[in-house]
Amino acid sequence: MKKKEKRFRDQPILIRVTVEEKQKIKENMNLSGLKTLNNYVRLMALNGRVIKIDFTSLKESLAETGKYVYELNKIGNNINQIAHKLNQTDIVEKEDVEYLVSEFVKIQSNYIKAQEILLQEIQKLTRSE
Repeated sequence: MKKKEKRFRDQPILIRVTVEEKQKIKENMNLSGLKTLNNYVRLMALNGRVIKIDFTSLKESLAETGKYVYELNKIGNNINQIAHKLNQTDIVEKEDVEYLVSEFVKIQSNYIKAQEILLQEIQKLTRSE
């Protein structure tokens, strides 16, 4: 005699569908990213819908922020060099300061543009269909 398994989900629900309906359900399951029909049907029955958000474009946009961190680190190094020079000589070249200010303005402008792109991508991803 076979011993009955103890399962967390022990209540079966049986439904019957046509071949076309089953195919459409499987297509929707694949689009949702879920791996099993059981999980897909349960989530659909409990929640009404399964939403899959593709974050690829958002990840690509976020990669841009790494560039800003790099640029800010460069500016930080330049500031440290100017501070070191100032401590040694009490003289700072006007060109050094102007360079830092211009680099900072460029980074600030690019950061604002990147932020706007990120917000647009987030809005695209969160719009309901």
